[in-house]
Amino acid sequence: PGDEAYDLLLAAGLVDPLAEVLHATANSNGRAKRIDHVLVGRGIVATPLPSPAVPDDTPLPSPEMPSDHVPIGVAIET
Repeated sequence: PGDEAYDLLLAAGLVDPLAEVLHATANSNGRAKRIDHVLVGRGIVATPLPSPAVPDDTPLPSPEMPSDHVPIGVAIET
């Protein structure tokens, strides 16, 4: 959010089903932030899937999470 590309995608009609529920997805330099997004077309029912919390003191990558950010996802109803 606030990024020009993200704003253009929203203006084109896509929606972020995780916007209100998803917390930070990465932690660099001791500052947790959301850098991962799922965008879908309007009218698509996309239910957020659980995602691990990432506070400022979460080390990433780590033995438990070998990536520099956590996985996110949605279940899409058909």
